[in-house]
Amino acid sequence: MQFNTGQRELTLKIVYYGPGLSGKTTNLRALYQRIQPHLRGHLMTLDTADDRTLFFDTLPLVFRAGNLKVKLKLFTVPGQVMHNYKKDLGDDSTTEAIEKMRKENKQPVFEAVAVRGEGVVETFLGLVDLTFEQIDKHYLLSDKLGLDRRQFVEEVRRCLVDAPPVKHAEEKN
Repeated sequence: MQFNTGQRELTLKIVYYGPGLSGKTTNLRALYQRIQPHLRGHLMTLDTADDRTLFFDTLPLVFRAGNLKVKLKLFTVPGQVMHNYKKDLGDDSTTEAIEKMRKENKQPVFEAVAVRGEGVVETFLGLVDLTFEQIDKHYLLSDKLGLDRRQFVEEVRRCLVDAPPVKHAEEKN
């Protein structure tokens, strides 16, 4: 997070990471299609013959929340071998693995199929919600700037075309 007090500008970076070929770049491409054109920046990807990310992909989103200018910078990073166990299996074990994650993790679990655009927006809004929650705990944005978490996530949702209502982290578990 960066905050420019003089310009009242908040910059947040959200990074998608995970195993290679798990849909990180596909998520950004799907989001690019759903962000209102006048609010989205240039989607920068470097396509390769085997659809692998070499360096990173990025998608900026700029909007106003209250009296702040907000820049959300979405990134992907190349997949790492250590994350290969998280790969989609596409069979009954996928459902079992998701249920196990829901039981073991304190954070919400989002299901998505990026190539079909399913769950991409819900996952993104969930990430924004969780990100703001953590940053607010540390930097007290609600108190210092009057920037309410629900209001902030709703402003992000309004940047999207046909976005579903927001479910906040405490409503998911």
